[in-house]
Amino acid sequence: MHATLAEVTAALAVRLRTFDVAHVVGHSLGGLIAYETLATLADLPPGRAVLMGAPVRGSRAARAVAAAQQRLDLERRLHAGVGRGRPLDRAAD
Repeated sequence: MHATLAEVTAALAVRLRTFDVAHVVGHSLGGLIAYETLATLADLPPGRAVLMGAPVRGSRAARAVAAAQQRLDLERRLHAGVGRGRPLDRAAD
């Protein structure tokens, strides 16, 4: 099943509106969906939310992968330009 964030948050909101008080527990991506739903829709019933393992402040693993990719790109550019008398910004050409 594939759905957009807007579709999933709308579906969760429909379900939450069937309660007088709604407490939500979200894990990982479910936590992000719960957070987005609760943060963007004001007409939901009162309640509490618990987010477990939800990367609401980003992901350490994603940051590590991005940093490794940047280092690899720099190493490739440096290697391509070494000894060829080309400036680094043209080494990738």
